[in-house]
Amino acid sequence: VNVITKSGGNRFAGEAYAYFSPKALAGERRRVDFEGSYAVNETDAEGLDGGLHLGGPIVADRLFFFAAYNRKREETTFVNDPEAPQAAAFPSTTNVRTTDSYTLKASASLGSSHTLELAAFGDPGSSALANQNGFGIESSDPLATQSALEYGGHNQVLRWSAVFGSNMFVEAQAARAQSSFEELLGPEADHHPVFDYTVSPVLRSGGLGGFDAGSRSTNLQYSVKGTNLWGAHELRYGAQLEDIGYGGGFDISGPGFRTSDGRQTTTGASIVVQEGSVYGLPVEKVYEAFALLSPPRKSSTTE
Repeated sequence: VNVITKSGGNRFAGEAYAYFSPKALAGERRRVDFEGSYAVNETDAEGLDGGLHLGGPIVADRLFFFAAYNRKREETTFVNDPEAPQAAAFPSTTNVRTTDSYTLKASASLGSSHTLELAAFGDPGSSALANQNGFGIESSDPLATQSALEYGGHNQVLRWSAVFGSNMFVEAQAARAQSSFEELLGPEADHHPVFDYTVSPVLRSGGLGGFDAGSRSTNLQYSVKGTNLWGAHELRYGAQLEDIGYGGGFDISGPGFRTSDGRQTTTGASIVVQEGSVYGLPVEKVYEAFALLSPPRKSSTTE
C-alpha cells in the first residue's frame, strides 16, 4: 500500500469546497430501444460533491495532524419502457448513491533524524434500496427486483523513516487495505427469477436473480527498505511481505433445492420458459443452479 497524503505543519490551514451538477444543465439523452426485449433508459443525473480538510500542529515542531472528509452524492433516474407490464405503476426509478471518503493522519518528528506517520483513509459507500441501474423495473413485479448496495474500503498505514549518518536512509512500513462489495436483497426479492421466452418481448418475473452476496478482500503488507550512498553511487535494497485474502459470495435469489441426482444446492436458480427444451431439460424446469458455498444473506428493508 503506497500512498502519499497531505500532512499538517506548524500553521493551521484548511479548505472547504462544494461542487453541484444539476439536472437542468445536463444534455438531452437519446432513448435506446431493443428488439425483442424491453428497454430501460437513463434520463437524468444529478451530483453533489463537497468536503473540507484541516491540518496543523498538535505540538509545535514535533507532532502534526491532517484530516479530510469528502461526501459525494449521485442521483440517477431511469425511465421504464412504456410498453412494460408495470409501466403505469412504475414509470421510473431513481438510484441514490453516496460515498463518504475520509483521511486521518498524524506525523511525529522523533528527534532530528526520525519520523513516524500513522494514516487511515477510506471510501465507504452505499446505494439506497431501489432497482439498481434500472434493473428489473421492466419486469412484471419491479418490487421483487429491488436491492441495496454497500461497498468501499478502509486502509491503515504506519510508516517509520530514519536517516543514519550522511549516507544511509531506512524506511519501514506496515499497512492494511480492506475492500468489500455486497448487494442486499429487497424485502420481496428472494424468489427464483423466471424468464418467459414464449412471448415477445421476453417477460421477466420473480425475484432478483444473480447477485453478489458479499465479496471481500484484505491485503496485509510489511516492508523494509534501505538506501546507501557512496559518492556518485547508490545502493537500494529491501524486503516485502504480502498476505492477500479474498472471499466471494455469488448467489441466486430463491430457496435452494434438491436436483434429480440428489444433490442439494446452496443457492436459488433461474427458471426459463420456452418452447421445446432447455439444454435437454423439460420446459419450466430449472436449468441453471450453482452449488456454491455462500455467506448468510442479509436483507435490506425500507426505512
